[in-house]
Amino acid sequence: MIRSLDHQSPLPLYAQAESALREMITRPEYQNGALLPKETDLALRLGISRYTIRVAMDALVRAGLLIRRKGIGTQVNTIPIQTHLTEWTSFSREMDRLGVPLETLDRRSWREGANADVARYLGVQPGTQVIALERLKGQNGQPVVLFRSWFHPRLGIPESEIFEGPLYQIIENRYHVIPVHSEEWIGALGVESPDRERLGIDHSIPILYRRRLVTDASGKAIEFGLAHYRADRFEYAIRITRDGFSDTGTTRPI
Repeated sequence: MIRSLDHQSPLPLYAQAESALREMITRPEYQNGALLPKETDLALRLGISRYTIRVAMDALVRAGLLIRRKGIGTQVNTIPIQTHLTEWTSFSREMDRLGVPLETLDRRSWREGANADVARYLGVQPGTQVIALERLKGQNGQPVVLFRSWFHPRLGIPESEIFEGPLYQIIENRYHVIPVHSEEWIGALGVESPDRERLGIDHSIPILYRRRLVTDASGKAIEFGLAHYRADRFEYAIRITRDGFSDTGTTRPI
């Protein structure tokens, strides 16, 4: 069975269908090579047009999750997707590996209208309702980094999500969207940043920021993130090979 769609939801039917298909293909029978039902059958079960289900399936083909075989049908791609992920997938695990475990001092999420900056990165209209998440991490009760994230509405994340655990693992396991790429921008904030109070620092300590756009294999936006680090506690290190491609990147405690 495939879960039904909410025809009254503001989330487009093709996005709901894509999410339902992602959930369906994780079942053992499809991982073992069973063919997916025909497009016409899936459309009938979901109460949508064949065109809409095809749009959803095309997205999964582009993401490398499905393979269409002419004369045979559509199957789950059991060949692992090769990515070039580094430590960006879990900041907490990275810090644990470096022997600098951090604790979550505060975590909250809410729904809000996307401002112009968030809308530009996520590719939505300003004012579009999105789920926002804020996490304050620290050591021995002292804050050292503030993370904010905004998620594309097609993920269908509800306001009730508590985001307890590794963020990208939650997105993959609960919302069946696989983060594959991260594009980042790094810089420094001016003295007027209101997050100084949240980080417990005065104007003598610089703030390092990292902007991050996380996308799936087809380049569709998943999350726009903004991290503010105490620059007296962290630096960003990167190794570049002779051919010019970045090898590793990490935020390193000082």
